[in-house]
Amino acid sequence: KTYPFEIVEGSQGMLDTLHPKYQFLHDVFEGVSFSRHSIKNAPLPHETFHRWLRGLHRVDEELRQTKAILEKYLRPWCKTFAPDANHDAPWLQNWLTRFDYRVDPANAELFLRMQNFMYAEIRKNVTAPKNVNLMRYMFEKEAGLKPKAVKFLLPDESFEVGEVELGCHGHLGPNGSFGSPSNLAKIGKKATTAHTHSAGIYHGLFVAGTSTKLTKDWNYTQGPSSWGWSHVVQYPNGQRAIIGMTKEGKWRA
Repeated sequence: KTYPFEIVEGSQGMLDTLHPKYQFLHDVFEGVSFSRHSIKNAPLPHETFHRWLRGLHRVDEELRQTKAILEKYLRPWCKTFAPDANHDAPWLQNWLTRFDYRVDPANAELFLRMQNFMYAEIRKNVTAPKNVNLMRYMFEKEAGLKPKAVKFLLPDESFEVGEVELGCHGHLGPNGSFGSPSNLAKIGKKATTAHTHSAGIYHGLFVAGTSTKLTKDWNYTQGPSSWGWSHVVQYPNGQRAIIGMTKEGKWRA
């Protein structure tokens, strides 16, 4: 389990109380089953064992668990968006590009179906591979998510509410650089992102925290951390606020 139950429950309580017209869910996947780190030449045996114990050596199992959490947030009165994020389609594309399905029978059939979809989409639309919507295929065709229940945004696909860009996850910076609050705050456009897991306000850029476990539960994070549980809300007048949550999932008095 990659999320604290209390935070997910509290977030849904916030959703039902504030009743927003739109909601944006970032980094839908953990991506551990197809992590780029597990496809390197040098294997990571302890992390691989930990992943196996969780049952997440299978991509279809991680997809099933992710769909179950995603569906908790769906409401008929709220349109749900999933901005393109580094743990989602980019890692899936890396998996399809570098992985050898012959050495992993547990994932081979899903891998080949995804490859077939990828090539068919490129042929049909004569489009760049980055414009193939792998997330929509994975959730709607493989996991059985209701079609159009979630709008999976493609890279650089914009969605604005008022003057604020909400389709930007925050992992991509200007002119091919890595994204950071400091460089995204200078693009001349108000935006709300969620890549860093650390809440902050940088002029017109608001950054949400996370709904996952914090740094002590991840192999790649150590030491002092600014990670925290929080969401960004945007009011009808265009003003925004960061709402933090306690470990019990409380977000208001």
